[in-house]
Amino acid sequence: MGRYIYQGGLVRILLTIFIVTLLSGCTGLPESVSELKTNSHKTFNFSSNLSVTDTYELLKREMAKCYAFDGEMTFPLYGTYLLGSVKSGTFVESSDPNNGKYELALSQKVGVQAKGYLEFVIITESGGKTNVEVFPLNSFWERHALRIETWLNGGSVDSCKVW
Repeated sequence: MGRYIYQGGLVRILLTIFIVTLLSGCTGLPESVSELKTNSHKTFNFSSNLSVTDTYELLKREMAKCYAFDGEMTFPLYGTYLLGSVKSGTFVESSDPNNGKYELALSQKVGVQAKGYLEFVIITESGGKTNVEVFPLNSFWERHALRIETWLNGGSVDSCKVW
């Protein structure tokens, strides 16, 4: 056993578990949509040729197809044949219309960590035109905001990979 620890096998496994546990608590995802909206680094504005309701239904459907997941996230532990797993999920949350304004939010929950928000979408009408405002979490999530533009233009995306 001493030789195994000295060679780093057990230490490496324990260090990996420690780092994964430590980092899982440091994600810093916004815990509310208002926090995400306030801290979003950039806002995207798109328009839609569809009605507000049809735009809302389109984005809700496409976001659910692309991102919705509820299950176990499995990952290999470095240097071993062991797999770790944790309960995780990505959810599309929607609101009832409020004065013609629809809202969609993409949230994520991993293990026992608090739910965090990745993207927030507001759909409104102004002067007969449908406006879509997208608040991505950070620069990484900009590509996900651009998927919304693709869907609004009648296109489809090749891949829905989150990462």
